[in-house]
Amino acid sequence: ILGSAWSADSYLQTSELEAHPFASAYLPEEYILDKLQLGLESWSKWRDGRHVATQAKLKLHQMELSHVEGPHLTLDSASTHMQFRRDPDHWQLQFSDFSVDSSAGNWPTTDILLDLSMVGPGLQQLRIGMSLIPLQALNRLSGIFRPKGGLDTLLNQFSPMGDLHKVRAHLLAGASPEISLQTLSAEFSSVSTKAWGKVPAVSNFSGAIRGNLQHVRLDLDTRNASIKFPHLFRTPLPLSLAQGTLVWRPGNAGDWRLNGDRLIVESPDLKTVSRIAVEARPDEPLFLDIQTNFRDGIGARAGAYYPVGIMSTKLVDWLDKSIVAGRVPSGGFLLKGPLRGFPYHNTQAGHFEVLFDVENLVLDYQPGWPVLQNSNASIRFHNNELQIDDSSAQILDSKVVQASAQIPSLK
Repeated sequence: ILGSAWSADSYLQTSELEAHPFASAYLPEEYILDKLQLGLESWSKWRDGRHVATQAKLKLHQMELSHVEGPHLTLDSASTHMQFRRDPDHWQLQFSDFSVDSSAGNWPTTDILLDLSMVGPGLQQLRIGMSLIPLQALNRLSGIFRPKGGLDTLLNQFSPMGDLHKVRAHLLAGASPEISLQTLSAEFSSVSTKAWGKVPAVSNFSGAIRGNLQHVRLDLDTRNASIKFPHLFRTPLPLSLAQGTLVWRPGNAGDWRLNGDRLIVESPDLKTVSRIAVEARPDEPLFLDIQTNFRDGIGARAGAYYPVGIMSTKLVDWLDKSIVAGRVPSGGFLLKGPLRGFPYHNTQAGHFEVLFDVENLVLDYQPGWPVLQNSNASIRFHNNELQIDDSSAQILDSKVVQASAQIPSLK
């Protein structure tokens, strides 16, 4: 039918149609569609020679898709309700109740929306929305669909698990082939990842993320989680609560900055509120500026929170053996300087300080010496120096009214 002087309504129904011969023509050449059965029931409208709307029920069965380099995907079934409508400067495609059962894992029911419109001469706006993305399925699918821009490498290294909710993306496309990402946002729940490089592993994190290529904001609202720094702490750190906002901004020369003004992190052994700033520049060590107030610490569990990866073995051994028990009602932590050179005992490049009060401390400070008990003291770590000012304590049957101890170098 030629020209535009016609209109029509159409209806089409198929059942177990072997669709792979004609569907293969729409795939990139590196993909091979070996099998696909299609069930379809659709209603379409044509006005003035143009396709303006379609509603359809789609069912796919027994799809076998492979990549020339080897990865293979078997889809047992998929189903959805599709709606399409088009105006002169706008079209919208919606998939409702979309679900997949495949060798890459099941995809729970979700809704998908694609909305494309002209917003100016030669300028198109694309909005994408998805109600749910299970990260496990996304990770497996990346093996065959090979996303560009390094995303496949990130998915493979981090192996994320969990769910993304309310995913929204806003993009602009003009005359140039480049597509500009305006905003990307999502809520996430029960997210876990593996560690990669200097990036720690996380377990059961929840929150929301929003940003673009110039700015990313992460809002944490997490409970009963853990974080693992393989080369910094000895065991994963348990987190009963993690709340706050982190903002990441890239620079113009491969540098970036990460800021968090009020991060609340609580564990079964300690409660903290922190302000952090991290700066990264090419060919330079990370620069850290961290200030933390903490309270309700349990002395017997202190060893789990020592950053042993940047501490001397001698200091770690002394702390492990010396602090037997005690309670930390309050204290503070300050670290400002490049990560290289910590704890700055041989350089003036940075400042490291921990100051806290301790109650009912039991300190086995030196083998063969009497243990210090029932101590109420103020303890200060400054770079590589340790200072203890004790206001009351007990050694054997003797009471200590006031005492001070200093270790100039813990190296």
